[in-house]
Amino acid sequence: MQWKGVIKEGEAPVSLNGTIESVISQIKELNPEFELVEEDPAESSGLEARNPSNIICNVGGTGYVDVKAAQREQRYLRSLGTSVCGVDGGPGKCARISCSYGDAIWLCNDNSHYIQPRCSYLADYVDRIIASCQSKTSSPPCTVRPCAPSWTAWFVRGQQFDTDRYNVIVGRSNC
Repeated sequence: MQWKGVIKEGEAPVSLNGTIESVISQIKELNPEFELVEEDPAESSGLEARNPSNIICNVGGTGYVDVKAAQREQRYLRSLGTSVCGVDGGPGKCARISCSYGDAIWLCNDNSHYIQPRCSYLADYVDRIIASCQSKTSSPPCTVRPCAPSWTAWFVRGQQFDTDRYNVIVGRSNC
């Protein structure tokens, strides 16, 4: 992924390559004073024309990710404010925009030209994938006493398309 944004107030935007985690590390090297500021989803909702379309669940990557991990990755995207996340022209050109502990997010471009939507905008897609595709897994019923502690976990895997011919995927990957 190609990231572009301002890392020092009053200076020109810079371009960096890598996942959001790698970009944040590069930014901190260039400007140790840089502070991540999570953009309020309500503030960004009216800033750009958005054209999300259908969501497909249970696809993308090599498996499911924990919902809390997907939310963590989404916060990374939102924390870079008005910066943009770019991917080369396709069709079918994907760039892993976030990956940590096997939990990944991709931006895929079906246009023939380079695209660069706001990173925080892509976080909204992750939110919608979570809302539509999450599923619960619980511990098996206890059949032998004493019972082990019960547990519940929420997982997600999915893909949301945009009418502007790109899509966002949440799934497992080797980071």
